[in-house]
Amino acid sequence: MLKNSSIAELLALEVPKSTGHLQKALRRASRHAFMWPEEAESIIHQGRSLTELPGIGPHLQRVICAWIENPPATPPADPLRANFLTLTDARAVLARHPEWAKQLRGDLQMHTQWRDGAGYGRPSRSARL
Repeated sequence: MLKNSSIAELLALEVPKSTGHLQKALRRASRHAFMWPEEAESIIHQGRSLTELPGIGPHLQRVICAWIENPPATPPADPLRANFLTLTDARAVLARHPEWAKQLRGDLQMHTQWRDGAGYGRPSRSARL
């Protein structure tokens, strides 16, 4: 089975080979793949469209379907993208250990100082004062 994490990595590897709108679409789909609520391969086997998934349009659906039909070798993930669980993987782990879900108290969101996307390119409010 070609898991969503592998699809995310394959999409990310296509980004530098592409330009313009396709490059943006690949990058966006690669990020979204980690949060897809179902495995893409399961959706295909059910006869459903991958365009149900965030970040997937008709072109990327064809690309991903081709990968699912003939899975390419997936190299190890770039260290920046390594060791992340997809939503489907996390749900599977919690299903095997339901007692863990009772211990959850919140989630963690982190930003680097490099760029968090908020106010990028604009001075902060304190810098404008």
